[in-house]
Amino acid sequence: MKGKLEPSERQKLIEEGKNLKEALTTLEEDLVKLRDELQIEAQCIPNLTHPDVPIGWEDSSKLRNMVGSPRKFDFPIKDHLQIGKELDLFDFDAAAEVSGSKFYYLKNEAVMLEMALVNWTLTEVMKRGFTPLTTPEIVRSSVVEKCGFQPRGENTQVYSIEDSDQCLIGTAEIPVGGIHMDSIVAESALPLKYVAFSHCFRTEAGAAGTATRGLYRVHQFSKVEMFILCRQEESDMYHEKLIKIEEDLFSSLGLHFKILDMATGDLGSPAYRKFDVEAWMPGLERYDIKCIELYRLSEPPAWHSLSSIRITLNNFQEG
Repeated sequence: MKGKLEPSERQKLIEEGKNLKEALTTLEEDLVKLRDELQIEAQCIPNLTHPDVPIGWEDSSKLRNMVGSPRKFDFPIKDHLQIGKELDLFDFDAAAEVSGSKFYYLKNEAVMLEMALVNWTLTEVMKRGFTPLTTPEIVRSSVVEKCGFQPRGENTQVYSIEDSDQCLIGTAEIPVGGIHMDSIVAESALPLKYVAFSHCFRTEAGAAGTATRGLYRVHQFSKVEMFILCRQEESDMYHEKLIKIEEDLFSSLGLHFKILDMATGDLGSPAYRKFDVEAWMPGLERYDIKCIELYRLSEPPAWHSLSSIRITLNNFQEG
């Protein structure tokens, strides 16, 4: 057929082919742009919530449990800043010169105390069948998004690395959440239970006031995170197990604490349900928070269906 065409007709078809190729390239670029814009809008849609979650703002949260009572002291109470200064445990001034505000050096016994607490926590949680992990502390921005967090924007808590598609993690749940990304997991292998230690980095955009003094709301800190990947029908049960572990750890340390079932207005976008374990801090005369969150990604909102951590369960039975 090629030999039967006149040169002018052949040239015309060649030009049409070039035009179609250019048009297709333009359409593909437009599609990528529209998909990115749609992803940004979709990420504003939060996850569904557990039917038992209280509806309202933080003051609508329900008290689940109160353990112990505030300890009585027969001497004036000092906060951690006073104790740290007297015992030479922190250096905020040098850290401010080196890194900026809201950074710190731990010194002397504070270093040993942090390491001891991390080691003790890992050991206690491992006794309950969890696999210990240390994680990457730099991840792809797409993984942050797939976990339901927004790596960019005016109020983001995420540090993005310039001229790259990578971010510093704000919590170990991001790299742990991605560990089985796009993989096939035998259903018989569930639950997968991990306890991860990592450093965490947060911009703390908008943080201010007395609640942010000293070691509170800093840009870098260390954290031990529990993470369970399980069947949807077992998620409530394992959430309860995580709460029980937290109770045991706090009780072992002799802390007075309360557990709150947090209201919808206090849930982050990816959270299906969240319990706050709040320990009483005598030096601050207030409670401070440790969160236990449940993410149920098998009932996804729009952001999950567009870009998510996808794990395929294989029903193959070994034996």
